[in-house]
Amino acid sequence: MRAPVTARDHWLDADGFQAQACPDCPARLNRPLTWEGVQVWDPAQRLGGQLRILPGAMVGWDMGAALALGRSLGVPPLAMAALLPASEAVMVQKLNAALAASGGPSFRS
Repeated sequence: MRAPVTARDHWLDADGFQAQACPDCPARLNRPLTWEGVQVWDPAQRLGGQLRILPGAMVGWDMGAALALGRSLGVPPLAMAALLPASEAVMVQKLNAALAASGGPSFRS
């Protein structure tokens, strides 16, 4: 068995997940289709601590930190700049929808 190379590889190989993947599984349907997409997917999974938030809403990733992370991981800056904003837009939409559905965080003291 090969060692996981990216966070995505580690997640897909953990607990036999890959063997149980179905044709309509979100991980399969939303997988990156190009090498550049795979390269950007890994840093995107690592950006959880680099969020820009306002009370009650997520506004996006810290793109300076995101580009620096990509550079550190050897991802071409052009690939990060071209592909990361689309991932960010979906992440913001989904997280804000989840916050709204759950009543959102309480920032009141």
